[in-house]
Amino acid sequence: MEKIFRLYAGGMSPKGIARLLNEERVPAPRTIRGRGQHGWSWTTICGTRQKGLGILRNSIYIGRPVWNRTRKVYNPDTGKRAWRMRPQAAWVTQDAPRLRIIPDDLWARAQALAEERRRNAKGNFRGQRPKYLFSGLLRCGECGSHFVIQQRGYYGCSAYAHKGPAVCANNRLVPRERIERLLLQSIFEELCAPDILARIQRRFVARVAELTGGIRAAQRHRDAELERARAELANIEAAIRQSVVTATTRRMLEDAEAKIARLEAEASRPVARVVPLPSVVEQMFRDLQATLSTDTDAARATLRRLLGEIPLRREGRYLDAELRLNVGSLIPISVVPEEGLEPPRA
Repeated sequence: MEKIFRLYAGGMSPKGIARLLNEERVPAPRTIRGRGQHGWSWTTICGTRQKGLGILRNSIYIGRPVWNRTRKVYNPDTGKRAWRMRPQAAWVTQDAPRLRIIPDDLWARAQALAEERRRNAKGNFRGQRPKYLFSGLLRCGECGSHFVIQQRGYYGCSAYAHKGPAVCANNRLVPRERIERLLLQSIFEELCAPDILARIQRRFVARVAELTGGIRAAQRHRDAELERARAELANIEAAIRQSVVTATTRRMLEDAEAKIARLEAEASRPVARVVPLPSVVEQMFRDLQATLSTDTDAARATLRRLLGEIPLRREGRYLDAELRLNVGSLIPISVVPEEGLEPPRA
């Protein structure tokens, strides 16, 4: 830890420190549950001033541990618990000199430099929304990290950029505009190929037949049950006309009449039918292309549903993109009432 503080106070950036530690094979802090060991990150070193987290911001290294910074809350919608920060006024700071490993003067120099860099930083990058068409969709096929925009509008592996070649050796960069153009060209050329269109049509027809068959089967079952109920009611009425009136026949008569009323009410409801959205597959592709050119957020969501994440691997001097099309996701089909129908827009 003292080495990290001295390197930082000497002018090295958190990213440079992370790359150096990874090159020297220094074990990184514990991993997040469910994630693999991906080495040191500049965020682990830098942390955040508001939360008092990160190596450079954690006062435990000068013998002042802080308690009660977080609380666990229950989300009734998901059924899960999550950690939330408490106000700084609720934090509890204790003096524990035995935990000190960083001298006061070194701590002060590091904090002053961190504050100076924070003031001089350009912009505030916290909580930025995805900006480009493939933001969040491109992943390194070698380490699993995201491909992110780096210098001069180039996409590159974030692990290589932030942690160095000791963590990931994928050093390829690709211009954003070029990869967007090539990926979209591949997507539409493959989607519009005759064999792909034929496969989509087959899946579409099969799904419509499946839903239609279920609806019709339910209608036939209800009609048969209604016919049986009416026949039973006729038998009960015949018995009553022959003066066979008992408490049992009266109860049977009431039950039969109630059952018929229920089934007839169900039969009078609007008949459900299957509606494809849209019904013509070629129109669906035109709508998708229009979305890509007019609404980046909607287009990104469509691409995520269509492709998932796109791994990028080195192939000599180039990057190889693996596209896995989920053509079934392009066939939204729903069951809607027959009466009062206004087909929703795709």
